[in-house]
Amino acid sequence: MNENSITSLLEEWEQTEKKRIMEQAVKVSKRFYHVYLPIMFVVIVGMLVGIGIMVEAPVKQILTMHVGIGVGLFAFNALILMFVFSKSRLVKKLMKELRKEIDETLETEEDRLAFARDMLENGNHNMYTYRFYNNMLRVLFGKRFILQKDVTYYILIDTQKVEGISVDRHSLGHGAGRTENNYVVFHYPPSGKKSLIFDVDKKKMRFDGKGNRDDVFQKAQSTYNIPVIQK
Repeated sequence: MNENSITSLLEEWEQTEKKRIMEQAVKVSKRFYHVYLPIMFVVIVGMLVGIGIMVEAPVKQILTMHVGIGVGLFAFNALILMFVFSKSRLVKKLMKELRKEIDETLETEEDRLAFARDMLENGNHNMYTYRFYNNMLRVLFGKRFILQKDVTYYILIDTQKVEGISVDRHSLGHGAGRTENNYVVFHYPPSGKKSLIFDVDKKKMRFDGKGNRDDVFQKAQSTYNIPVIQK
């Protein structure tokens, strides 16, 4: 199998994945324009009008200055958010993250070919989906590879190179502002690489909900017979 054939298979699968991303981006963008923008307009303009009423400003001043400032603030924030929620920007960023994860995880051309074939043959059939706010996220289970699409990044696991699997949980903050991140952790053999920030011999799939984490953990462990590592 030559390099052109491998590239062609990868590009074929990437186009399938890009289509999925675009469909989700369209849904997020529509929700932004049809729901968030109208709410933001009412809140900002209403707040400025409310301030005018509280200070007992003349009606003419409220209708001109306060409403005008409110519309201006809304327009400024809307332009920023329109850039953030741009469909083309979202798709471009995710595809860049996908290619980066593939490049960093698959070292040989044989691995790239196996990944492309695995996703084309199995990626559409063995899919676990879950929701995080407005994003429909997913985990694809191939015969050999597992791919998680999160909101802004991808995690790719080569199950033939994993020596164990475990679960983890981190809590941030306190009280009402407390958030909890749940992880499925894939343990790789020691590589000798060092990092002050990351554990380079582990890959973590993050989940907001414990139930989604446990479902993916059980499916990954049972499907690929990966030994469970107790923390």
